[in-house]
Amino acid sequence: TLPPGREFTKTELADHAGVTRQTVSKYIDLLLDTEIVEGVANSSPRRYRVAKSDVVQELFELNSALNAAGE
Repeated sequence: TLPPGREFTKTELADHAGVTRQTVSKYIDLLLDTEIVEGVANSSPRRYRVAKSDVVQELFELNSALNAAGE
C-alpha cells in the first residue's frame, strides 16, 4: 500500500500497483472522482496522493483483512 500523504506521479503509482502507466492514465479520473486519490496543486509533473477519506479507510481495512485471511 502507498503510505498516506506520500506524493507520486502516474508512473510511480503504476510501478507500485503493478500496472502500466497507460492503465493509471485511463483510471486516474475515476480515482479522483471517488476520492481515492487527490491531485497535488501546482505540481509539475502532475502529482497525486492517497486521499484521507472514508472510502480509502475502508479500502485499507479490507486490504488488511484479506491479507490476514491469506496468511
